[in-house]
Order: sequence, then C-alpha cells, then structure tokens
Amino acid sequence: MRFFVPLSNDLDDGERLYDTIRDRLKQIKEAPVERRIYVLKFDEEGKRCTIAVGDAPQQSINGPVVAIFQGGATSTYYVCTPKHGAFEGEPYAIPVDAIVEVEEFSALR
Repeated sequence: MRFFVPLSNDLDDGERLYDTIRDRLKQIKEAPVERRIYVLKFDEEGKRCTIAVGDAPQQSINGPVVAIFQGGATSTYYVCTPKHGAFEGEPYAIPVDAIVEVEEFSALR
C-alpha cells in the first residue's frame, strides 16, 4: 500500500500532517521509531483484531485511524485517531506483547 494520511489533501499535506502527529506523540508519550506502519494485527481479550490506517475499526476505536506509530523506548504501538492522539487526547496504546503482525507501507511516494 502506498503511504497516505487520511484527512490530508495530497502527498505533501500528508507528510506535514504525519510530522505534526509524530511531533505531538513525542511530547505526550515518547519518540517513535522511523517506521511507517499501515496495519497492526494483535490479540485483545482473546480475539484477533486488525487495525489499518484509514479504517474506522471496532467500537473501541473512535474515528478513522490517521497514523500508527511504534514507540522507540517501549516498543508500545500507538494508534492515532483525530480525537485520540492525532490532534487531541491520548493515542490508543497497544502493548508489544499483544502484537501478532505489523505491515508497513510498501511505498512512500
């Protein structure tokens, strides 16, 4: 999948928005690693869950997924939606031991 950021107008706007969200994560949680994650598969309460950028998955995630980051210090995965992590609030945190599979974007431009 080619890299994109939901809610952006074009690739350049997407890059700016992604950098803004990344900087916000550094301030409220930790500096993320340099991966551009598209899909996370993880176990939650005995169920296999899948979250992808652009999706508005399960009832526990509010709004479309704008970005997914992996924390540099803790390896925790952070799922950002408009109200959780991207522009306000805390991102959804998924512990590294719950992760089953990570798919990165295959093309950046």
